Amino acid sequence: MIAVREAARQARALLVGRHRWGYATSRFSRYGTHTVEVHIYPPGTPPLVRGFLHVARHWIPFGLVAAALTGLVTASVVPMSWPAVFAIKIVAVVVAAVTLQAITADVRARTKTLSGTRRPRDVDPDPRYTATLECWVRLREGEERLDIGAISPRQFAARWAAEYA
Repeated sequence: MIAVREAARQARALLVGRHRWGYATSRFSRYGTHTVEVHIYPPGTPPLVRGFLHVARHWIPFGLVAAALTGLVTASVVPMSWPAVFAIKIVAVVVAAVTLQAITADVRARTKTLSGTRRPRDVDPDPRYTATLECWVRLREGEERLDIGAISPRQFAARWAAEYA
């Protein structure tokens, strides 16, 4: 049962992103500054739209790699010049990127973003940094509890809505 649950979580991560509620980034600078951003999608964002948002975030690098790899195969099979094949592939990547941006524009505009930074010299962390980290922890904890069946989808939706508000 645990293996099935883990497989479902992995499939969801690949198709619609790691989290139902959005995504978070955490990065350290060269000098130890820690920046955290939490991007919370509007509550109730359908899985299909979350999938489009996930693909749109990563499209340009992955689309270019896919265009290059498929371009090599296409150029060797189709009687066209290599530059023509790659030009067509690049146009397809750009058209797909524009389409994804158009499909996701409404949700991206309504996505709430929290951000906070902590510098090594800070004695007390910035309140925005602390609030952002706590929000991230609450959302992740709620999703983990939902995944193991400790809370209902309705309870998770209420937590998601409270963090979005």
